Amino acid sequence: MSQDYRIPTRTGQRPRYSPGMPFDPTMLSAELETKTFGPVGGSTWRELVDDNAIKTSAATPTVDTTYSGGSLNGVIGAAAIGAEWWGQDVLVTTSSSSGTYRTGASFPIVITGTDLNGNVQAASVQLTAANGGEALRSNKIWKTIVSVLVPGQVDANGAIKIGLADVGFNPCCRRIRGGAAGNISVKYQSGNADLLPCLEGELHDCMAALVSGAAATTAFPIKVGL
Repeated sequence: MSQDYRIPTRTGQRPRYSPGMPFDPTMLSAELETKTFGPVGGSTWRELVDDNAIKTSAATPTVDTTYSGGSLNGVIGAAAIGAEWWGQDVLVTTSSSSGTYRTGASFPIVITGTDLNGNVQAASVQLTAANGGEALRSNKIWKTIVSVLVPGQVDANGAIKIGLADVGFNPCCRRIRGGAAGNISVKYQSGNADLLPCLEGELHDCMAALVSGAAATTAFPIKVGL
């Protein structure tokens, strides 16, 4: 008869675990809160990178323009991005267009919304390429997006879209399982990065603060659990 290593909890409380405790693989699917992330185009997982999830591509405005409410017309838009324990970073993508974009600290794209605790937060994304063709992160994890202010650009020949990339956790996740042979790029609370090699179905005990949607992450679909 196998030993039960789960620590009893009150009704409705998450199971608690101790470091070094032998892992029962059924816990990841049956006992813990979990979420599955995958590449673009999946119907059974959340896309780890979706470059127009908040606002679909729109011509570059030539005057300062704030998008909010219904004008955040992506598949997520102004709705909740994740759950109480996970959210995603915002990704700003520009199309290639010669001389269209204003760059630097004087022309930030300003994103406002809430963090995973529901507190108001803001981030500024500064474009670096006057000719476009770049994708930049806000470097914050979001629960919701309330508005995006895009400063007036040089002309209307380019396009900007606002999406989501990476997934961050609060508290840190405890288990990560790769769905295929490959790698999973993670960051810890310290800010240090790591690349987890995976066999198909391999499980990692990993206190990660973030799973990156960078090209190095290939072991899809990825299941994450608290």
